Amino acid sequence: DFNLSRAYGDTRIERHGLVDKVKIGGRVHVDMYLVIKFVSGVGAAEHLLKLNRYTLKNVYEAISDDKKISVEKKSIWKLWDGEKGDLELLAEYNLNDSYALMKVYNTFIPIMIELSRTTGNVLSDVSVSTTGQLVEYLLMRYAHRYNEIIPNKPSEYEIEERLKNPIIGAYVKTPDPGIYENLAIFDFRGLYPSIIISHNIDPSTLCNDCKEYYESPTGTRFDKNRRGISSMILELLTNQRKEVKKAYKKDPNNIFLGSRSQALKITANSFYGYLGYARSRWYSRDCASSVTAYGRQYIAKTIDEAEKAGFRVIYGDTDSIVVLLGTKTDTEALAFMKKFNASLPEAMELELEDFFVRAVFVGKKNEKESGGAKKKYAMLSTSGRIKIRGFELVRRDWSKIARDTQRSVLETILNEGSAEKAANIVRDVVQRLRSGTVPLSDLAISTQLRKRIDKYDSKSPELSAAKKAVEAGVKSVDEVEHAVISYVITSHGGSVSDKAELEEMAKDYDADYYINSQVMPAVMKILKELNYNEDELKNLGKQKKL
Repeated sequence: DFNLSRAYGDTRIERHGLVDKVKIGGRVHVDMYLVIKFVSGVGAAEHLLKLNRYTLKNVYEAISDDKKISVEKKSIWKLWDGEKGDLELLAEYNLNDSYALMKVYNTFIPIMIELSRTTGNVLSDVSVSTTGQLVEYLLMRYAHRYNEIIPNKPSEYEIEERLKNPIIGAYVKTPDPGIYENLAIFDFRGLYPSIIISHNIDPSTLCNDCKEYYESPTGTRFDKNRRGISSMILELLTNQRKEVKKAYKKDPNNIFLGSRSQALKITANSFYGYLGYARSRWYSRDCASSVTAYGRQYIAKTIDEAEKAGFRVIYGDTDSIVVLLGTKTDTEALAFMKKFNASLPEAMELELEDFFVRAVFVGKKNEKESGGAKKKYAMLSTSGRIKIRGFELVRRDWSKIARDTQRSVLETILNEGSAEKAANIVRDVVQRLRSGTVPLSDLAISTQLRKRIDKYDSKSPELSAAKKAVEAGVKSVDEVEHAVISYVITSHGGSVSDKAELEEMAKDYDADYYINSQVMPAVMKILKELNYNEDELKNLGKQKKL
C-alpha cells in the first residue's frame, strides 16, 4: 500500500464545487495541472499566462528559454530494455521532467499562496477553486466581522430560475475595419470594483424607502447610510493593493510582492462576476445588472467627452476606449484625461494604457454584417510593445502554422506598415505547404474530448483520430477519455474526419486543407482590408494594384 498521508490519515477524492479534489490526510495537496488551468484562465486579463495546451512541455517552454526533453510514451519501455545509452537518455528525460515541474511550481505557487492569504482558505482548496469560489471564501471570512448572516447555498431550482434571466452586458462601440495610426487607449482602473465601491452596491444595501440612496441606471436603489460588505471588502482590497504596489516598486525582484498584487487584483475583479453567478450565496441580479448599467453609462460618458474634446473614438469596449489623436498631441490627451477624472467619483479613475503607432481592426466573422469585430485587434505601442487580442494565435483549435503565419502578418503590418511584405509571408507559407516540407508538429490541431469515445453520436476529426489510435493499440480507451487530442489532417481518406490521425501516427498531410481551412482563414480577415484576395495569396491570380 502506497499511502502519502501522515499519522494514520487516508487519501481520498472529495467533491469541491463542480470538480473533484484529492485530499491527503495531514498534507497540503496541490495539483499543478489545475493551478495552471486556473492561472491560464485569468491569464489574458491579468497578463500572467495564456496557453492553448496544459502539458508540462508547453507550460515549461512558455516560462523558460530552454526546451524540454521529449520522449514518446511508446518508446519508454524500449529505452528501459535498451543499452546503457538508452537508459541514460531515459534518466535524463526523467530528471528534466522533475526540473521542469519544479520550475513551474516555483513560478506559479506564489500566486496561489497569496490567494490563500487573501481569501483565508487553505492552499489545497484554493488550488482547485474558481474565482467565484475565492470571492465566496472571502465574503464568508468577513461576514461575522461585519455582522452579516451568511446566505444559504441556492437550490437547483433557484439556480435554474436565475439562469433563465441573464444580465445585460457591457457597452461596445464597434470599430470600422482598417489600419489606423497615431492612437491612444484610455481605460478605467478596475471599473467594476470601483463602481461597487462608489455606489455602495451590495445585496444588503438594496432599498425602496431609504432617504438617501444611489440610484443606478436600472432604477435600483442602494442605501447610502448602510455600508455593504462587498463595497467594504473591495475598498480594503484596493487600498491593500496600492500599498503592495508601492512596496513592489521599491523591490521589483520580490516575487511574493508581485504575486500578492496579482492575487488582490484577481480577487477584486471577480466580485462583479460572483454577484451575477447563479450558484453564488450572495447572488443578486439587481446588483449585477446595476454594475453593468453603471459601466455602460460611464463608458458612454467617456466617449462623449472625448469626442467633445476633439478626439475621434474608433472603439470602445467595457472599460476602455481607443482614440485617434489626429493633430492632437500626447500632452493634450493627458490633459483631457486629467479633466475627465475630476468629474468622476473618488474611487474611479481613467488611466492612459499607452500611446500606439499603428493598429489593425478586422471585420466581423459573418461578412454579411457590417462593421468591425469586437475584441479583435492588434496594436504597436510607441515603446515597441505589440498588443494582440482575439486572434487565432491564442487558440489551440488552430494549427501552429496558422497561428504563426497570422502573427507574422500582424507584426509585419504593425512594425513596417508594409502590406506587400505581409502578403509575401503568406505566399511563402503556401509554397512550403505545397512542397510537403512543413513539419507535422507545426500542423497539429488540438481539441479536447468531453466524454468517452463510445458515447459520441456525431463524427469529428479529434474523435476519428482517437478511435484510430485505440484500434492501433497506440492509446487505450481510458487514455483518450477527456484528453486533449492533437491530430493532423493527412492526405488519406474522404472527409476531413476520415483523414485525421494522431500527430504521432501521421506520415503526411493534406496541403490543400491547411492552405484553405487553416492559413487562409487566419490571415484573410487582415489582408482583405488591404485589398488582397485569396487567389492572389495562393499565387492563382494577379495582384490588384493598391
